[in-house]
Amino acid sequence: MTDKKPRIPTIDEMRAQFDADSIMKAATPRRGRGAAWERVLESVVARLGSE
Repeated sequence: MTDKKPRIPTIDEMRAQFDADSIMKAATPRRGRGAAWERVLESVVARLGSE
């Protein structure tokens, strides 16, 4: 028997799945820990680009 390993998604597939708009919509908390969460999400969006 051969064990099939899961295929690793390509960068383009990841960008299509996690576009900047969906990442920012997921950022619902705004106070306390939410402020730090916003900074994390902004850095992720910056790394992914404006696509």
